This record gives sequence, C-alpha cells and structure tokens, in this order.
Amino acid sequence: MLETGKGKFPFSLIFPLIARTIFPLLDTTRGAGMIVLCGVTALAYYRLQEVAGLPVARPSQRTDLSGASCSVAEAREAFDLVCRMPADELAGHGLAFAVGTDTGPYVGTRVSRRGRDLCFSGPLHVLVGDHTHRAHNSRVVRHIWSGQVPSGSLRHVEGNVYVVSPDLLLLQMTRVLGCSHTSQRSRGMTLRGLHRLTWLADELCSDMALLPSGLVLRDGEREQRFVRRPRVTTAAELRGYYARFGTAEGTRAVPGLADMRKVLAWVREGAEAPNEISEAVMLGLPTWAGGMGHDSIELQVSFELDRENAALTGTRSCRVDLFVRASNCALESDGRFDHVRTPDGVVRDQTRDMVLRSLGMHLEHVTWSNFRSFDFVLQLNRRLCALRGSRRRKVSERTLARWREVHADLLDVNLVR
Repeated sequence: MLETGKGKFPFSLIFPLIARTIFPLLDTTRGAGMIVLCGVTALAYYRLQEVAGLPVARPSQRTDLSGASCSVAEAREAFDLVCRMPADELAGHGLAFAVGTDTGPYVGTRVSRRGRDLCFSGPLHVLVGDHTHRAHNSRVVRHIWSGQVPSGSLRHVEGNVYVVSPDLLLLQMTRVLGCSHTSQRSRGMTLRGLHRLTWLADELCSDMALLPSGLVLRDGEREQRFVRRPRVTTAAELRGYYARFGTAEGTRAVPGLADMRKVLAWVREGAEAPNEISEAVMLGLPTWAGGMGHDSIELQVSFELDRENAALTGTRSCRVDLFVRASNCALESDGRFDHVRTPDGVVRDQTRDMVLRSLGMHLEHVTWSNFRSFDFVLQLNRRLCALRGSRRRKVSERTLARWREVHADLLDVNLVR
C-alpha cells in the first residue's frame, strides 16, 4: 500500500476496477472474438436485411456467450459489414434517404448520411457473456447475459458476427418499449408497453417491415416508410422458443419473460401493411391491456368461392385484410398507397365486395384517414359489438382514456403520412 498524507491509498482495490472498465475501452488490438448484435441494432438489421441486400443470418446452434466481446476495432468491422450501406445500391432497391423524425419506440434507430454511404446512427448494441466486457463507449453499448442462452437464440451473419434471433430480440425490447418493470408502482407503465410489444411481435411475424427513420421507399411520386419482406419468425416459433426458458442455465428469472408470455396469446401473423397491425392491436387486445376486446380478429383470411362467384371475381378464393370471426365482419384496410383508385380497380373492388356480402359477411372499409379519427374507431367498435350480439354497456372514463392513449400511440407507428 502507498503511504499518503491522509493515509494509505488502496491500490489493490483500484487496479482491478481500472482493468475491468478502462482497459477494454483502450484495447483495439485484441484478437477477433464473437460479436453478437442485439437490441435496436438487431431490429434495424432484420428490417433492412432483405431490401438492402445485407448478409443473410443463418440459424446457429451456439448457446455459449463466453467468447462474446467487442473492442472498438471489432465494432468498426461489424459496423462496416452490417450497418454501412452504399447509397447507390440502396437506390437500386427503390430506397432513398430522407430527413425523417423518430415516430415512437418502434423505429429503433435512425439512418444518416456518411460520405457516399448511409449508416445506422448511434452506437452498436452487442451482447456479451461476462462483466469484463460490460463497459460502454460512444461506439458500443454492451448488454450482458450471464450463462448460456437457450438454443435458437443466435443467428450467424458472416465471419465472427452473429445477431440475436427475433425471439430473443423481442425479449430484449421489453425494456426498450416500457414493458418490463418489477415494482408494483410501475404497473401502469407495464400495461402501456404491452400494445407496443404486441405491435413489434406482429411485425416480425408479418410480410412487411418498417424502415428506420431517414429511409423511405419511393416508386415514382409514391413514398412509403415500410417494405415487403419475408417474415423472420412465426407465432409457433415464438411459443416454442419461450417454452425452452427455464431449461437453459440462467433463464428462469429473465426480465420481460412474463410480458412476452402474455403477448404470445395476441400475436397475429401475415400482415402486409403497418395499418393492418395497428387496427388488429387496437381492436384485438383485451380491454385491460388497452384494446377493445375483439380477440377473434385474424389477419389475411382467405375464403373459397363457388363457381358462380369465382367467375365473377376471376379468382377461386377471396382474401380479406382482417376478419373478426365473432362478428362475422371483414375489415378492408385501405392504405394510402396500396389501393390506387383506377376505373378498373373500382369495378373490381365493387364486384369483390358484392361477392363477400353474398356469403353473408358484413364488410367495413377502414381507410387511413378513418383510422386517424378516434371517434371513427369508437363507432367501429360499437358496430362490431352489435354484430356479435353484445349488450351495449357504457364505457368508463378510465377505459376511454386508455383507448385514446393507445390509439394515439398507434398513429405514430403507421408511418404512412
């Protein structure tokens, strides 16, 4: 111990602290370890993987994170591989850079211009296996996971770069979306986050993805902030993944696990546009979670047609965007760009509507302008309740306030403006 004027200086306690916090920030020469992208970085990767031509992630059997680390040099390598996108290549896919604004917690990250490239803004979020690599800096935010992850938690991108699976990503996003809180005092915040988590789960199980803030998809004069892409997971895969928790080391009391298990009952697959998910979440969630309780709602439902109706429509089946089975009501979600009104298109839609009604089905067209109106959503809820024979009850002010809050939040995520 070193003698000082005021006593002994505890170097034996200070040196280990320096070694664990300062040295990892200065070390840029360590051998390449296993880099696991997670959190909002993984979310942005999955949203752009298909349309931006990023390296495709393949399922991996690895469960051990003991070799997971990320020095500054390794972070730069992973960033260039996954997060740096040449602007001219993106233009070939119809993507363009636009000054955007964050629209709630769903976007995850921004895209900014850096020279001739477009890059994810902000630090790289990575998963590490022990506290030795926990220290943060301006380029890397490290999240720790003690012990092994359940099988199916990692996907291999390229080289030493991995990304967490969509299943583990959703579990991580419970904190980001304001779901995972342990104190009873935070129960209100927990409930407010459930509709956000449900929206994100529906997106990952859908055939479309939101674009990070700053990117738009342009087709002539049309501009939208989502793209079509194959779904990256399914509701069955999510249920199978969370069923494995408790068998892997250190997974019995994972924060957010209870929230995810609640959301599993509300996940719906196959959406083709953001407004379809928002309508399903608003109408389908239980009342206590901020929804209107129409739990029989389904997305992209097909109905087989008889010969006569098939001859009228020119197809052997008819598909609707949303179907509320308990009310026998189909909802056609007419987005701002997906339904271009041409003379032929108008006739085709009218014939299709006539055929659906001939099957004894009620039909509602929900445009984006309609859904923006909270009064319209209330009227739609009343019609659906009447169709299923529910006795009309007065809605409490508390329930109305929660519906209004969830509705306002869902308007941000549509990104079709």
